[in-house]
Amino acid sequence: MKPNRRQGYGLAFQTLVADLDSFRLGEIILACEQLEQRNLVEIKHKIFVHPTQLGERLIGIITGQSAPVVQVPELPALPT
Repeated sequence: MKPNRRQGYGLAFQTLVADLDSFRLGEIILACEQLEQRNLVEIKHKIFVHPTQLGERLIGIITGQSAPVVQVPELPALPT
């Protein structure tokens, strides 16, 4: 797991193929579709796979690490 991974951020199928070179693209897509059926990931635009809240919990249990939640400070009020 990448140390700078952020909660909810996804990966493209092609990135997974490059990192998991023992699997072909079709196998990775089928595996991700099965994970989506179990509400562990969401496939967006037919090319990106993002963990759901349940998927994030599972990643944390397996790796012992939690990804930080991405937050930005609130914008200041506009001058009037």
